[in-house]
Amino acid sequence: MTSVLYHRNRSTPATRTPRAGAMILVAVLPLLVGCYSMRPVDLSEVSPGEEVVVHLDVDASRRMSAQEGYDIRSVPGRLESSSASSIVLSMPVGRRVQGVIMDDTRRLFTLDRPEVVLVERREFNRNRSALVGAALAGGLIWGVLQFSGGGGSGPDGGGEPPPPAPSFRIRIPLPH
Repeated sequence: MTSVLYHRNRSTPATRTPRAGAMILVAVLPLLVGCYSMRPVDLSEVSPGEEVVVHLDVDASRRMSAQEGYDIRSVPGRLESSSASSIVLSMPVGRRVQGVIMDDTRRLFTLDRPEVVLVERREFNRNRSALVGAALAGGLIWGVLQFSGGGGSGPDGGGEPPPPAPSFRIRIPLPH
């Protein structure tokens, strides 16, 4: 027994528009991935629990480098507390496997205020994210046009086929 597969004729054109879900994903992706930049802030603007990068002066850098055994010029971490004389940062020091911290062990660093040269906070950058979103949307539209046949690079369907590519023959005489 043979089975026959019947197709219904559809009145819709062959080119399809991209799905709404894909378009929404492209629109939301820059917000999820986001482009962030570090912006210098005053320490009074940072509340406890925020992630910051604290840049150290030369003396504090030498002291901490000697304690830790490697060169430290800045300390990335979470601000735990700040007072008029010092700040306390917690920095993740857990095991890393392929760049991912496996346990949430944190180490506290206490720094005197004069040792802090600059404090930077990671902030969402709208301009970069908009640029990434526009590039993603443009790439998606280009891809849809290329794969749906709307790119205009194929034959028009009503003309003659293109001529065959020229062939080259090289004759090498062989001794008899």
